[in-house]
Amino acid sequence: MRRIGDATVLEVRATGISYVFAPCIAVGTLKFKGFVISDWQGIDRLASTPHDNYTYSVETSILAGVDMVMVPYNFTEFINDLTYLVKNNFIPMDRIDDAVERILSVKFTMVLFEDPYTDFSDQRGWEPGTQELSKSSCAEISCATEEWENC
Repeated sequence: MRRIGDATVLEVRATGISYVFAPCIAVGTLKFKGFVISDWQGIDRLASTPHDNYTYSVETSILAGVDMVMVPYNFTEFINDLTYLVKNNFIPMDRIDDAVERILSVKFTMVLFEDPYTDFSDQRGWEPGTQELSKSSCAEISCATEEWENC
C-alpha cells in the first residue's frame, strides 16, 4: 500500500463524485480494488428536496456503485428499503455480494481482523498539549476558511 498525499491507495475519498465515475471508470477502467463510500447522509441529498423519494435514492446509489452508505440517523429505514429493493429484484443480490466482497477484501488487506480489540492504555489524544494543538489547528483552519470566503 503506497501513500498518495494524505490518503492511501485504499482510502481515496472523492466528495461530490459523479455517480457515473464509481462503477464505470473506477472499478472498470482503473481496476479500483477498494470500495466506494457515500458522503455522510449523501443519499439523502440525491433528490432536489433532501430525503425525498428515499427508496429511489437508495436504489440509485447502490446500482451506481456505492458499496458502503453512511446513514447516521435513519438506518432502520435504509435497511428496510434496501431489503425491499433486493427482495423485489430492483437491486440484484450479486451487487450486494460484490459490495461485501470489496469491503471485506480491504479490511483483510489492512489486517483489521488480526487484532480487533483496541488498546486504550495509550490514549495520547487526551493529553493537555494535544488538546491545545487541536484547538489552535481548528482556529487556523477557521481563519483560512473565512479569508477564502471573503475573497
